[in-house]
Amino acid sequence: MALDTVRARWMEASYANQPAARCGHSAVTVNAVPTWGEEFLVVFGGIDRHKEALDDLAVLQCEQEAWFAPEKAAVGPAARAFHAAAVIGSKMYLFGGHVYVKQLHKLHQFADLWCLDTDTWRWSRLSGEAPEAPQPCPRDRAAMCAVGGSRLLVVGGADSMNRRLDDAWLFDLERGTWSEVKLAGARPRARCCTALFSLESRVLMFGGDTYGVTNELWSLRGLEGDGPAQWTQLQLEGPAPPPRRGHAVAVTGSWVVFVGGLTEQRSLMGMKSRSEYLSDVVILDRQERVAWRGVELASPPPAPREKHTLTALAGGRLLLFGGTDGTSTLGDAWWLDLEDIAPPQPDLLSVADLADSASQPPPEVTAAPALPLPPGKQAAAAPGRQGSPGIPAGAPAGAAADQQLAAPPSPSPQQQAGGGGAGAGSSGALTGGLAYLQQSIPTLSTALSSLRGRLGLPATSSGAQLAAQQLAAAISEEHDRELLQLGQRALAASRGGAAAAAATDTRQLVAAARQFLATRAASQLHLGELPVLMADYRRLARLGWTMLLTEKGPEALADGGVRLPGRFMHLAADDLRMREVPEVLADYQLLFASHASLADAAAAAPGSGGSGGGVGAAARPATPS
Repeated sequence: MALDTVRARWMEASYANQPAARCGHSAVTVNAVPTWGEEFLVVFGGIDRHKEALDDLAVLQCEQEAWFAPEKAAVGPAARAFHAAAVIGSKMYLFGGHVYVKQLHKLHQFADLWCLDTDTWRWSRLSGEAPEAPQPCPRDRAAMCAVGGSRLLVVGGADSMNRRLDDAWLFDLERGTWSEVKLAGARPRARCCTALFSLESRVLMFGGDTYGVTNELWSLRGLEGDGPAQWTQLQLEGPAPPPRRGHAVAVTGSWVVFVGGLTEQRSLMGMKSRSEYLSDVVILDRQERVAWRGVELASPPPAPREKHTLTALAGGRLLLFGGTDGTSTLGDAWWLDLEDIAPPQPDLLSVADLADSASQPPPEVTAAPALPLPPGKQAAAAPGRQGSPGIPAGAPAGAAADQQLAAPPSPSPQQQAGGGGAGAGSSGALTGGLAYLQQSIPTLSTALSSLRGRLGLPATSSGAQLAAQQLAAAISEEHDRELLQLGQRALAASRGGAAAAAATDTRQLVAAARQFLATRAASQLHLGELPVLMADYRRLARLGWTMLLTEKGPEALADGGVRLPGRFMHLAADDLRMREVPEVLADYQLLFASHASLADAAAAAPGSGGSGGGVGAAARPATPS
């Protein structure tokens, strides 16, 4: 089965107090919501541009999008690089690595295990002080991941003689002890600089340096029992990625994402000919079939690199940081935005499942009926809700919508004519809700007209008067601080900092912000501007609905020839797909131009005082082309 290509977009993430450039560092996402109210991305150690090992902590506040450095603790791990790190809950664990000792002109490798409690930013040493106890030998470039909620798995690395290692060790956090994993059957070649990650009941390992780069994918099972564990090499469908080492990995939903690394082109005689740094994005898709997915980039990627980190945050965001391109140490950070993040699955398909599924045709997705029910009841009654591939029984309705968005059915004639269904995803639910409203509008329209007549009011009120009132109340300095700040930045860019500092009129700031947003291309839009755009988009769309109902009455909703404004108003910024951003911007430009004209009408309306009564009157710049 041919798998669709995933679209991806890179956006540079440049924030205040960004940590120094480095490679060979670690970065993990910590759930600090119970204590600090948000996620943290914690960076430790690495080698800087002067080839010095680091022992600093740098923390990205994911909601605030700002870096800070916790106060340095009195006790903590020595400066190091090429260590391994993992996270369980609010604690980060760090193992091994090395530091170059100038006095001895040699590397010193570590075998210690440390724990950082992000509730207090205090370190504690868990192992490495009792050399007689069973434990891994000192090593660097090993890989580590969490297994369940109480164990850490360390695999491979390189020892003091730079020999590649093939052993595996488990650390029991409750007992505070190491134990070497007993292995049965074939095992991977000894390696370092690999990518190790946990997926429910098993651990997977991809790539690495085996005295030459590899693109082997291995699965380790049996860690939960008393018997020996077993490695199994996986052969997947889809375009296999090039061999590599020093790449980064992150798990988001049902996708495992790899970025970059170093590959080697070898001659026919098997001797290394040249090395190449990579900037590609590779996806292991485990949603319906375990397979490699191709990735199409919608923007230029960061510079090729290895020894960097890629970290997954809530909502599917991925952050790349640091690394080296062979000539310089890098300190840039980039957000990776993937289209249609796949929802998490209960478990990864086994090799037997993979063999069985390869011979089975893909499941059919049935389109929903032509919406005789309200949208809430449609979601409960939609075909495909039970037994949809990759959606466990009892999952929320949103999971079904996400699944259907990933593989939408062919629209029915009713849907092509303007209807929709659960199979059409979120936009289908919105269109379905409108269809339901259209069926009920005639009764509502008659009742409303009758009520207005009894009150001695005209059948419809003046839309311009209503606009004058609502445009005045639409902006709140408390709740629209980001919009006003964007207006100040836009004024500073166009008129200079002094003019922006002198601008305190809300209407002027909103006008500048809207002009800025309405003239941006999708490729120019920064990640932090999306929430501002969507908040103002919904505000303008709501005013458009109010105007439509006021001028034409409720029957306007039953008129199939009337284009309803704001077709994306049901989406938050986090819900947007990358392909929808240009459409949202185009829709916003139409709303912006419409409300600029509306402001003029409001200013001229009887009873408005001729002032426009709100921000719209100031927002009358030329419509963007």
